Amino acid sequence: MKRDASTLTWDGVAQGQQRLQFMSCSDKIAMWNVVGLQGALMSHFVEPIYIESVVLGSLFNYEHLLRALHARYNLNFEAHSLNGLPETYRLNKCKVAKSKLPASEITRQLTKTPGYAINWIMGDSKAEVINSDNGKNNDSSMSRLCKRSFFQQFRTLLGINTPTLPCSSLRSNIPIIYRDGKTSAMDYSRAKIQAVQSFQEQNLGTWIQVPSEFDLFAL
Repeated sequence: MKRDASTLTWDGVAQGQQRLQFMSCSDKIAMWNVVGLQGALMSHFVEPIYIESVVLGSLFNYEHLLRALHARYNLNFEAHSLNGLPETYRLNKCKVAKSKLPASEITRQLTKTPGYAINWIMGDSKAEVINSDNGKNNDSSMSRLCKRSFFQQFRTLLGINTPTLPCSSLRSNIPIIYRDGKTSAMDYSRAKIQAVQSFQEQNLGTWIQVPSEFDLFAL
């Protein structure tokens, strides 16, 4: 986690005064071990979904891996920030293991990251190839994994299930702004705030937030 990270702003990034930064993969997994994999939008429908196990192919170190994934929440002492998490939320302590593949069969590519990314979902006839520079498909259409696509599906799902969805604070209100859909997931938001506070309590730095304008779009 980056120390002394300043709050990013839309103008600062656009004018080149600030470099757009993101948290590392291990930071995000550590966050998921509190708030779950489902994200804010899906938390309107389901309870937190936690990682059960992590298998590492190379550079495996049991203590380092545990610390990165969840142990640093209580690294120096028992953190108070995670006390009283919302119901169904918890600090998940996933199992870790090293792959049984021999070292000769595991090759690490130290070359530059390719300019494309591939995703596939069970049931799909083919994978989706995305341009890593702009996050779009080859025909310039939006990816099914982008925020706008997720928000469209969320609104559709919410519209179908609202009459029988007592767990959602939205009730019959279907948000138009993406950010409203996220912030209205109050238990999820509270759990995330507590996780961020726990990092700060352990003197591990400040969670970097992308500019709020990124989430201020409507459908």
